[in-house]
Amino acid sequence: MKKIKPRYLGMLFTLLLLITSCVKKESCDECFTPPPQLYFKIISAENGEDLLSNFTYTSENISLYYLDNDEKVSLRLQYFQIDGQWIISSSEMSWYAISDSGQTFYLELNANTTETIHLKIAAVFENCCTYHTVETLTINNVNAEIEPYTNYIIIRK
Repeated sequence: MKKIKPRYLGMLFTLLLLITSCVKKESCDECFTPPPQLYFKIISAENGEDLLSNFTYTSENISLYYLDNDEKVSLRLQYFQIDGQWIISSSEMSWYAISDSGQTFYLELNANTTETIHLKIAAVFENCCTYHTVETLTINNVNAEIEPYTNYIIIRK
């Protein structure tokens, strides 16, 4: 019977060590950041006055929806009063806009006034994390006006 030389045993051990270290994957704690919630302010184009505070538009008449095969799908709206101005938001809107083409929404302020909002949210996977960015946001086919510091989307009427 032939003896295995220690030199070969050492090489075999080193080879096994290298193979197992290459097979190991780096630990990747996955993380997820949901799409951003959007906030809207409806103000006068003439003087910047909040058009919800002065009752030009009322929460009872405002609705947000999109069309799915010509069928209206309503989304919930939340209203916040911050520094004396009303802010409108929908936590659902961004979720529906995660797609290659985005989604078109309709913000009906009253029976005669509807704003068309096109939103496209991109999902980005990077360094084991998924996060979402606003890729496109237009109101009535014009790039949305964003208020500095607050990131409120301004709708001027």
